[in-house]
Amino acid sequence: MSMDYDSYLWAAIPAMTLMLIIYLFGLFGNVMWVLVTFRTKSLSSTCNYLLAFESIASSVHVTAHWYLAYLIYSGINAAPLQLCAYVMTIPIIGLCVGNVFILMIAVDRLAMVVAPMQYHKINQNFYLTISCLLGFAFAAYTLVISHINAAKTPDTKVVCIIVGAMTGTPYGIYSTISLCMNIATFVCYAIIIIVLKLSQQKTDKLFKPLMIMIMIVLFSWVLSSICLTLVSQTNNDVWIFYTPMYAGLGVNVSCACNFYVLYFMSSEYRQHFKNLFAKMCGGTTHSTTVSVMSVSNHKHRAVTR
Repeated sequence: MSMDYDSYLWAAIPAMTLMLIIYLFGLFGNVMWVLVTFRTKSLSSTCNYLLAFESIASSVHVTAHWYLAYLIYSGINAAPLQLCAYVMTIPIIGLCVGNVFILMIAVDRLAMVVAPMQYHKINQNFYLTISCLLGFAFAAYTLVISHINAAKTPDTKVVCIIVGAMTGTPYGIYSTISLCMNIATFVCYAIIIIVLKLSQQKTDKLFKPLMIMIMIVLFSWVLSSICLTLVSQTNNDVWIFYTPMYAGLGVNVSCACNFYVLYFMSSEYRQHFKNLFAKMCGGTTHSTTVSVMSVSNHKHRAVTR
């Protein structure tokens, strides 16, 4: 079934509106998370910085919605592939960099649990620099192949979301790399859980919200990828248009959830956020300390740097 891009697509309005609402909530939360991380000395750990960087990347990633909203609300609906690739350049950077940060957070947590003594010898700035370089390298590669592909058929009409800008081979390559990173992330956390169970180690209260955040990310991306893969096998332009919009709502939630999961599930972080609010409003603050996934047993206690 072919898509009538010239008609006003009322069925797309609910998804588009929800995307923008989630974006605004996520932007607020991500800004708060970044502020509290860089303004609180006790949060100056590698994991917290990576979480802050990932929050920034997520906010950049979902700026893609504003151009799509313009197309949907105006009734234009679709855009030429090459134009879409140009418009989605910055959001693609946020998407790719954020994916790498999620994996590097998992690797950081794994190193801390498996080899806590050696973990503290790792230079924090070096690890953060490597994480950023890997993220931007992935983004640069994705952008190059996407723009080369778009230049071959510049006038092809696409739904101008991030995956639309990667239409064809670039999306297949991006999906494969992202899937490998998601699997690696899952394996890291699976190993962490096994090690903690076998060694009877205990973790602090942040481990659970961190796991929930990662599971939300993995589940949303896997669900979206499955839906996009299935619908790409059809010749139904209607399904190809609507599936990314509605299946992508879960991805939007995952990009917006960090602050809210931490606020409602970690009393220590909640106090830090309240202190930040108090400072912003000129009120008094209360001191508190927090560590990221501290691991302990009867012989030793390893605390994040």
